[in-house]
Amino acid sequence: MSIRRLSLITSLLLVACPSDDDGETGAGTGTDPSSSTAPSTTEPGESSTLGTTEGSSSSTNPSGSDSSSGGAEESSTAAVDESSSTGEPVAFTLTSTAFAEGDGIPGIHHVSGGNQSPPLDWVGAPAGTMSYAVFFHDLTIDFEHSAIWNIPVELTGLPQDVDHDAMPADVPGAVQCDNWTPGTEYGYGGPGSASNTYEFILYAIDVETLTEIGSDSTLLEVFAELEAHSIGTATLTGQSTGPGK
Repeated sequence: MSIRRLSLITSLLLVACPSDDDGETGAGTGTDPSSSTAPSTTEPGESSTLGTTEGSSSSTNPSGSDSSSGGAEESSTAAVDESSSTGEPVAFTLTSTAFAEGDGIPGIHHVSGGNQSPPLDWVGAPAGTMSYAVFFHDLTIDFEHSAIWNIPVELTGLPQDVDHDAMPADVPGAVQCDNWTPGTEYGYGGPGSASNTYEFILYAIDVETLTEIGSDSTLLEVFAELEAHSIGTATLTGQSTGPGK
């Protein structure tokens, strides 16, 4: 009985031992590879994710595609702004070398001081201008003094002392009517007051020749026609200083 038991126990032990070794070995081997694979799988994955992020970030920064694109946009906007700035039309402006805006009109341009029209210059005529006209009046008492029209579009000014003729030779093509002074005198009629404010109005006219008015028209008729055909005006004001001043 004891021998049998011993044999049985021995057999059981022999059978049990190989099975336990295989299980531990298999379990150990299975755990190690899986744990070694898991970190390995995770690290490449993390590395790949970081690599992609860094690569993206890195590729954006060195290439400067974003900043370069932004720079191009800014540069383009600046160019447009600069182009707009330089492309802006010059304001329609009337000036004189005889006096500045708001200053005293020299005596030689007064009716009793020589009655010479002052030199006038202009720039910035609006598009569509076909001719010019100049109307001179007293702002203080709202009184018309003189007018000249059908001034050729290629001119950019009038000389001093334009001829006192219905059709002045020194401004070919232009027409003048009788001024404010007694009797008949065509063209410029200077200030007659010692202290009033006067204004020259330069008109940009939409036709080459105004045919509804002529040298026999009144100043009010001329004024109405200039207003009707005006596409822009520029003004120059001056103060009366009295003759000889």
